[in-house]
Amino acid sequence: MWSSRPSASPPSDIAFIVQNPALGAGALWRAAAGHAKRHQQGLPVPLAFVVLPMVFHGPTLKEITSTRTGSGLARLTSKFKNQEDDLQAIQRRALRMRPLSFDALALASATGLVRIDYDAATAMPVDQSPKPAVEAGSKAILDGAEKLGTWFAEHSLHHIAAMLRLDF
Repeated sequence: MWSSRPSASPPSDIAFIVQNPALGAGALWRAAAGHAKRHQQGLPVPLAFVVLPMVFHGPTLKEITSTRTGSGLARLTSKFKNQEDDLQAIQRRALRMRPLSFDALALASATGLVRIDYDAATAMPVDQSPKPAVEAGSKAILDGAEKLGTWFAEHSLHHIAAMLRLDF
C-alpha cells in the first residue's frame, strides 16, 4: 500500500507537516485575538499575510518568543539590526508564502475562528475562549502569533511596514 504512494522529497513533507493551512488558521486566530484584546478591532488583513512568514520561520519565531510582550515590536526589530538581511527576508517569505497565508485565512474564516469584515478589511476572532492544549512546537507558533497580534495593535499599518521593511 505505501509502496504505491508517490514519493515526495523529505523537505517538502517536513515543511507541510508544520507549515500547513490548519496550523496557519490557528495562528491567524491567535494573532487576531491578540490584536482585538489590545485594540478592540480586527487584525488588518494585510498583516495576516505577515504573521505566518514570521512564526513559521524558526529563527524569527525564536526572537519573537524571547521578546517580552510588553517590550513591543520595536524591541523585536532592534534584535535584527545586526542581521538586516533577516529583517528584509520577512518580505521575501511573505511573498513566497502568500498562497499558504490565503488558505489559512480562508480556513480560519470557514471554520468560524475569525470573521472577515470585508468593508474594514479586518479579521476579528469569533471566540477568545481559553486556548486548547497543544503540542509544545505548535504552542510556540500560536503564542508567537498572539504576541505579534498584540504588537501590531500598537502601531499603524504604515508604521509596521516601515519597521519590518514590508511593501504592501
